[in-house]
Amino acid sequence: MRKIYRLAIVIPAYKPDYLFNTLQSIYSQSCKDFNLYIGDDCSPYDLKQITDKFDDGLVQQVYKRFETNLGGKDLVAQWERCIALTQGEDWIWLFSDDDVMGEKCVENFYKELDRTKCAYDLYHFNVKVIDGNGHVLGDSVYQDVMHVESFYKLKAMAKIESFVVENVFSRKIYDQVGGFSKFPLAWGSDTFTWMLMMKDKGMKTVPDDYVYWRSSGVNITPNRNREISIVKAMSDIELMRRTGILLGKSIRGFNVRYFFRMLVHYCDDIGYDGFKILIKKAFEQKTINRYVSFFSYASYPICKLIKHIR
Repeated sequence: MRKIYRLAIVIPAYKPDYLFNTLQSIYSQSCKDFNLYIGDDCSPYDLKQITDKFDDGLVQQVYKRFETNLGGKDLVAQWERCIALTQGEDWIWLFSDDDVMGEKCVENFYKELDRTKCAYDLYHFNVKVIDGNGHVLGDSVYQDVMHVESFYKLKAMAKIESFVVENVFSRKIYDQVGGFSKFPLAWGSDTFTWMLMMKDKGMKTVPDDYVYWRSSGVNITPNRNREISIVKAMSDIELMRRTGILLGKSIRGFNVRYFFRMLVHYCDDIGYDGFKILIKKAFEQKTINRYVSFFSYASYPICKLIKHIR
């Protein structure tokens, strides 16, 4: 009879490139009190050949191959159907098929859970960014307790990173917020979901180990394709709109500054036509007013200059 632990680790799987490394890091955990769920998104690759190498009884693994590919058109829906494989565990860790976790992550999570008496709905691991060969490129370190407005502002100013795989959330809060928020390409889905989850209690960082997020060139974060960049920028504007509703008037001035920062970030990739699309979208959603929009249209050369100086 299967034992249901307090923690479910969930992997929406599609790519084979680093799946072995991911599973190796999970099966090497110093504490194995968790259930592992792998949702194969109808991958054209034989992922089960990889997962079977680890299914030795040391970790309770559930592998499910879905008959249709969902992640290619609705990544959040793929996340959610993988989470639906879980069996009532109190805590859920949505991981990935190419990142890795430090060997004491699960152990330290339980320690922090007990130390804080489950006072938070969202627990966070600090992140080290690695390349395809596992070499560390940088890190993202959070405050001990992060509150929603600080999280939003620090992320918008690129002072912290947020990737998806470094957070563990309670099933209770997951159900309460209605699952992951929907954004195109899931760009911003995790960010806004974390904001909803931490709104009342904040986010607690688990000390003493890291999650290693892989910048491998096969994820969309570094993708500078024009069409994808426009979709990502439109999602950023939608994130500003929803944050304005969530946090109220106090965030409006910051969102205007964030909007100009975003224009600088994307200007080279989207061109002037894309630039105008974003300004129109932001004005329609009332992220910026008429005066700011007029100035924005004329700011394209300035944005390009700032981008090149940086």
